[in-house]
Amino acid sequence: MNGELEASVLIPTTGDRGDLLRCSIASVLRQTENRLEVLVVGDGMSSNSRGAIEDMAHSDHRIRLFDFPKHENRGEPNRHYILLHEARGRNIFYLCDRNLLLPDHVERLGRLLKDADVAHGLMVAIRPDGQPVIADYSGIFGFRGVPDLAKAWQRRLTVKRGSVVPLSSWGHTLRFYRKLPRGWEPPPAGWFSDQHMLAQLLAHPGCKVASTMVPTALNFQKLWRGQDAVTVWRQELPLWFKRLNEPHFAEQFRETVMEKAIVEQQTQIDDQQTQIDQLATTIRFFHRYPLRYVSSKLKAKLKSQIKVRLKPRN
Repeated sequence: MNGELEASVLIPTTGDRGDLLRCSIASVLRQTENRLEVLVVGDGMSSNSRGAIEDMAHSDHRIRLFDFPKHENRGEPNRHYILLHEARGRNIFYLCDRNLLLPDHVERLGRLLKDADVAHGLMVAIRPDGQPVIADYSGIFGFRGVPDLAKAWQRRLTVKRGSVVPLSSWGHTLRFYRKLPRGWEPPPAGWFSDQHMLAQLLAHPGCKVASTMVPTALNFQKLWRGQDAVTVWRQELPLWFKRLNEPHFAEQFRETVMEKAIVEQQTQIDDQQTQIDQLATTIRFFHRYPLRYVSSKLKAKLKSQIKVRLKPRN
């Protein structure tokens, strides 16, 4: 591996997304840490996408294009090949072609990866109306609160059923990736490719995780954009890229998102405390009046069964 580069940023793409790639790639090229390369991994990309990347590569040698034919899934084996044989960065980051990196994404997560194998920033999704979403997005996947994979219980949950931390928000060292028995591969049924990859990393017994509760990427999830999401992205990504390059945007955006995260985290803590208080009350009642406790439970169950039986049938 060439030690000159601090990072390789892998951008998977497919179909006709040249206009999106102009924005997403540019957000990588403008990173505060410029000792990096951009690895665009095509999975059946259009001539328009290819042309857009080649135009950018002519003016910036850090861009490298790997144009593969369409894979049966999302080209995961091609990503694996690139990381084993082509990537030259100490750290590996990812960027969906529809997302943008904040200017210090590579630098900030790179600092974490000096003492860790996997690192991620604060997960934040952007709705079409421009509002940032954190806990509400996690809730869609049955996960409560603000994701933080530095917490052991969240890592266990991720390995078991997948993560809500999106691909563009996490990274890992190349050295650690090459320790894995498999790496990028088509996922099992019910899993997304990036979820499966992240679960592999976290499942390794030697994996050290670091996180920062600072957002480092703008994620424009397909979730709120319907079947014609690409059209929506084509409209909004240039606007967000323009904002991204305005003075003080990153600072103001982070302040807004982090305040939101603090409020949502406190709400989660309050909810948990309420549940604990209710449980404590139940336990105290049980120890004081065990027969009354059991009796009340049986009465409630019988009442429910009787109510069902007495319900009129059509």
